[in-house]
This record gives sequence, structure tokens and C-alpha cells, in this order.
Amino acid sequence: MEAESLVLPGGIQIVSEEKVIPPSCCCGLETWREWIDFLQTDHSPWLGHDPSPWVERQGNSIRIWSDGGTVPTRDAFYMDVSQPEFEKALMRVERELQAFLFSIESWAQDIGFAKPNPLFQKFDHCFKIWKAV
Repeated sequence: MEAESLVLPGGIQIVSEEKVIPPSCCCGLETWREWIDFLQTDHSPWLGHDPSPWVERQGNSIRIWSDGGTVPTRDAFYMDVSQPEFEKALMRVERELQAFLFSIESWAQDIGFAKPNPLFQKFDHCFKIWKAV
């Protein structure tokens, strides 16, 4: 509770029938809103390094690269998603994080945590789960 911020290593993973682009080293779920910000700014969310996945807009599609940071590496591959599909997936991420947030409060109550609501608020503050978009 005293920590200035909380982190959850990992992040959003992109999955198609044939390929997977996982979040890389130093990427955390606490920055998940950068994916939503991308829709307004076209600045790729931080997806980690080694490899360095990144996101760019390609017309009406969103292209997610497996590596390169801002320039694809020789072995990099990409997945294209329509913007409506991309937005729908981000709404699902938000709903899942909201459900996770409520499970934290329930869990804290179940184990007799003295102040479950401040814990709920701490997670919400650090992960910006209920922030108006």
C-alpha cells in the first residue's frame, strides 16, 4: 500500500491463428492504456525490448510488428488488425481488468485484509482501470 506505484510484468499479447507477439522484457500491464492512446496519437505503446515489438497505423488497419522498435528487423513479422477489431479487443482488455480489479477487493475481504477498498483504489490508480476514455 505504501509503494508509489504497482507493476504487473507482462502486458497485452497479440495472437492470431498462426502467430503470437508477446510483450517483451520490461513491459508491464500498468501501461495498457498506451494502446488506447495510440488510437489518438499514433505513438506506439511501449511493448518492451529484446525483441522490441511496436505498433503502427497502416491506412484503416493497425499493424503490430514483432521486433524492431520503429523499423522492422530482418526476422520481424507483423499482424494486421482492422481498427474496429483493435478497438473491440481493447474494450475486452478493459472489461477483463475491471473484473480483475473487483476480484482483488473480494480476495482482500476473504483473507481479512484490513482495508480492502484502499487496495482496490490503489490498483485502480496505478493501472488506470476506471479512467474515462
